[in-house]
Amino acid sequence: MIAGNKSPSKVGDREWELTGLLFCGDCGRRMHAYRRNKASGANFYYRCRPSSELVSCPNRKSHPAEILEWNTELLFMEMVSTGKLLDLFDQLVEERVGRDGRSTVRRAAIVERLADLDRERQGYVRLAARGVLSDHELDEELNRVDEQREGLQAELRACESESRESDELSSMRASLQAFRDQFQDIQVPGENLMLFAGGPADVRSTYLRAGARFNVDQAGKLELNLHIDLDQRVLQSERTNL
Repeated sequence: MIAGNKSPSKVGDREWELTGLLFCGDCGRRMHAYRRNKASGANFYYRCRPSSELVSCPNRKSHPAEILEWNTELLFMEMVSTGKLLDLFDQLVEERVGRDGRSTVRRAAIVERLADLDRERQGYVRLAARGVLSDHELDEELNRVDEQREGLQAELRACESESRESDELSSMRASLQAFRDQFQDIQVPGENLMLFAGGPADVRSTYLRAGARFNVDQAGKLELNLHIDLDQRVLQSERTNL
């Protein structure tokens, strides 16, 4: 869940909700936070800043931070309150459950086959001890058995990893459901309920628990994605203009 996350920016001694979670909708790079000082005070923005002068991007707009953060909260709450994010999670959970069933059967078969190979290996050693097999023949048989064991052990580790990922996915889904349930009774049309979640750090935490990432293009069009890093999958919400 935290792979690739970026620490909140300290630009202008301000807490930035979207640092590391906001990407350019035109070129795909991370959006950067920056402060512009004026005589009347400081203004805060997010913008796309290519890492090289040789790289260009049409999204040269400076997006006011407070407005953009407010709109991303509205978009996220809309998707949570209407159940659209949960639906996306459910699709992946259903797919994962089916895979887990197959994985459980496969794990049992692998464990049984590994036990057979261990017995087979011991048998060859006993035959060599009795002089039935030469040293060369023993080495050939043991190498063949060990190669099969290594392949099966790698497959077993992959099955166990899938099981852990399934547990993580279920935990993320439960966290999103709990967030929705927390504000179910106080939802007011047109209100931004993320305000009830606390400060910017709490909002970021909510986004991270759901695997949320946002894109914004030069026209200000927002897109919410759920980055579920189990199968390199990205679950994409509908595009929404705010």
